[in-house]
Amino acid sequence: MEFKQKDEKAILSKLGIDALNPMQLKAREVISHHNEIVLLSDTGTGKT
Repeated sequence: MEFKQKDEKAILSKLGIDALNPMQLKAREVISHHNEIVLLSDTGTGKT
């Protein structure tokens, strides 16, 4: 299933998020190319 940018914007808006942080942007890039990932990042960096 193709994930469209407009869908992402709608989801983020519903969650009250204006923009993804650098860690989230990198994670999104990796997730788009792999089915399974492990994301390691400090507490409070936006993993959820």
